[in-house]
Amino acid sequence: MANTIPRKPEETLALLDQMINGVEKNRTDLGNYADELLKRFVPIRDNLRAAIRKRTETAGLARQATQELHTTTRTAVQAAQQFRFLLYAQYGKQNAKLRGFGLRTLKNRWMSRKKKTD
Repeated sequence: MANTIPRKPEETLALLDQMINGVEKNRTDLGNYADELLKRFVPIRDNLRAAIRKRTETAGLARQATQELHTTTRTAVQAAQQFRFLLYAQYGKQNAKLRGFGLRTLKNRWMSRKKKTD
């Protein structure tokens, strides 16, 4: 028995189920009032059940989409690394053309050392 109405959807659904079952069992005591209660609260219970089901399905789709995003990102990072390595192999790491591809160039270490010693 609930003293307060629970706020969690699953618990509220369970409570509504119990109340509706109670109304159906005690239909003779409630008379015409039972039909009015059922007309009013059965659709609400069914809507809540559908919303819970939809949330569960949506959560599954969200997990699947997140997994696909991680997989696709991992593949894209690997492809970008391979692409970068190919460009470095083609142009070398110090060629200014690499800036056109969005890559940094490395400074010539020999020239850097020579400037420091002068």
